[in-house]
Amino acid sequence: MQRSLTLAASTLALCLALACGGGTRNPGSGLDGSTSLDGSMDGGATDGATTDGATTDAATTDAAVDSATTDGGGCGAEEVCDDGRDNDCNGEVDEGCACIPGEVASCFHGTVAARGVGACSDGTMTCMDGLEFGTWGPCTGDTLPGAEVCDPDGVDENCNGAANEGCDCTPGDPPVACGSTVGACSAGTQACVDGHLDECMGGAGPLAEVCNGVDDDCDGSTDQGISRACGSAVGECSVGVQTCVAGRFEACVGSIAPTAEICDGLDNNCDGEIDEGLTRACGSAVGACVAGSQSCVAGSWSSCGGETLPTLETCNDIDDDCDGSTDEGITRACGSSTGICTPGTQTCSAGSFGACTGGVGPGTEVCDGSLDENCNGTVDEGCGCTTGATRSCGTSTGACSAGMQTCDAMGSWAGCVGAIGPTPEVCNGIDDNCNGSVDEGGICPTSPPIVSCPADITAAVLSTVSLSGSGSDPDGGSVTFQWTVTGAPTGSSSRPSAATSASTNFYLDASGGYVLQLCVTDDEGERTCCDTNITSVPPGAIHVEAGWSTAYGDLDLHLLNVTRTAPDGWFTSDDCYFGNRTPDWGPVGVNANPTLDLDDTNGYGPENTTIDANPAAGTYSIGLHYFCSHSIGTGAAPGDGPTQATVRVFCDGALIATYPSLNFGETDDWRTIAEIDYPSCVGRSRSVSTNGSSILPASFTTARHCEVPCTTNADCPAMERCAAVVGGPGGRRNACVLSR
Repeated sequence: MQRSLTLAASTLALCLALACGGGTRNPGSGLDGSTSLDGSMDGGATDGATTDGATTDAATTDAAVDSATTDGGGCGAEEVCDDGRDNDCNGEVDEGCACIPGEVASCFHGTVAARGVGACSDGTMTCMDGLEFGTWGPCTGDTLPGAEVCDPDGVDENCNGAANEGCDCTPGDPPVACGSTVGACSAGTQACVDGHLDECMGGAGPLAEVCNGVDDDCDGSTDQGISRACGSAVGECSVGVQTCVAGRFEACVGSIAPTAEICDGLDNNCDGEIDEGLTRACGSAVGACVAGSQSCVAGSWSSCGGETLPTLETCNDIDDDCDGSTDEGITRACGSSTGICTPGTQTCSAGSFGACTGGVGPGTEVCDGSLDENCNGTVDEGCGCTTGATRSCGTSTGACSAGMQTCDAMGSWAGCVGAIGPTPEVCNGIDDNCNGSVDEGGICPTSPPIVSCPADITAAVLSTVSLSGSGSDPDGGSVTFQWTVTGAPTGSSSRPSAATSASTNFYLDASGGYVLQLCVTDDEGERTCCDTNITSVPPGAIHVEAGWSTAYGDLDLHLLNVTRTAPDGWFTSDDCYFGNRTPDWGPVGVNANPTLDLDDTNGYGPENTTIDANPAAGTYSIGLHYFCSHSIGTGAAPGDGPTQATVRVFCDGALIATYPSLNFGETDDWRTIAEIDYPSCVGRSRSVSTNGSSILPASFTTARHCEVPCTTNADCPAMERCAAVVGGPGGRRNACVLSR
């Protein structure tokens, strides 16, 4: 239907044209007789020639049609008549449009934008006869856009309005300069080939940049960004980086370089070996020293071998301490610090001590009473006095009066001035010779003092007697009294209670005879003495006394009952001793029981034991023990010294035995002294020695021996040795015992 309408319209237009115009129509022109659509026609008859004189082949290729229809409006669904274009892009122009047979019209297969531009030109088409109207034949002779050609004439072959676009040059142009003249590059030339510049010839192009001070890559910078690894990665070394500056590689940065090999168990010089061949001198080679040598073994230096070590610097002109100086700092004190002197100092130089400097030396002694000027340790020796000092001279005794002496510059006392001296004594009641005595020397008749002693006394042992004496000076002078014990039984240590009075009391501490002497001395020094004899009678039927030779120590007397035989019974209820002073020994009666009358604990004795009357018949044993308690020794510990005892035995008032020189070397010594038979009063020496610890009951824990702890014999007093002991409290231990 659409196609029929188009044909009808074309026929109507054709008729109108023929009626109105009366001439031939250019199918490419408008109905009003204007120019063709592309402006290339002038309304005259078409001669069938293209714009550039070339005849367009009616059989235009599909490629040309496709190219011509891709621009300037594009393809439509229907062909538009009388515009000389292939609107529906089927390769035909105005197909199906009515025309006047034989009519020729302009036509163009390409786009509107390319029509009549550059090398593009219209072709022609001729109206062919038809059944009713004519139809257009093929469009031939039009020139469509082609590939742009770089030509010297500047033809626009692709009909886009620009000639030779995309061309570097025009063929036939002279060669142009190419390349770069920067850095190491040099310019060449390029010829124009097919509108494009050919390869640059004859120049020097850029190269990879190397460290040579040249801009090899011709970028205006020299040696930029060029670096290289440096150093080593062997051992303790590590690789660093060198940067090229001005044609030279700078120092290696960031690497760890080899160092001298040291003794540390590492490859310091980075040669692949550790601590190789390392030795070193050791010690010192200065002064008297001689250096030794050490070798490196497994990262550590061996001990120094072969060296001579420093010694203390002495004054010998040798550098003994090897510090580079000889005899340095060696000084010694000199001079004296006695008296006013002060020590100085001598300094060693070149092996010898120099002069004494800095001290105060001795001077001449001055009689000043305070200073030792000649520094001999004595002040004012040779001086009788201190210069300028004064003193009283003479005496004020008796008829004399004192004067005054002054010490002269030589330290001697000058004469006595103002004194009244003594005169020969005369019988005048005055001390003429000023000796403190009046009329002495027989000048006047004199008599010795008169003394009177009490009569001799007999008293029981352990009692106290009173002695009343008297004395006077027939010359009327004063007198003094002095009681003295001139005789006493062995073991007695008793003394008068008031030795400087006319009357005194005296304790009878042992049986036997005492002699007490009373001396009266008058004011003239004459003395008269008299004696009183005291007999100390032992009490009871049996009386035993013990005394000893030292002012220290505690010897204890023991008397064993007739019911026991020594050593059985010691330190029991059948033993009268300090721990059992009044034992009850049975049916004989109270008077037959013993009593320890006196227990001496501080030296000499005596100790007395008595049975008053009716002792049980049998044999009594006597023992003596050197006890620690209360003993005060002469050495480091109590009781530390030997003593010698004497034991006397009285029976029915008579001395029947004396046992002298009983030696006790140390505390805890025990001796069984004797046996007494009663009533026959016969005594027998036993002399059995042991240690008290060996006969003490186990329950007896009081200290017996005043032990001195020891480690060696040197810790013990004389006559004792260090030995292991086990007796008594404390278990096994070392203590000093008597050497035997």
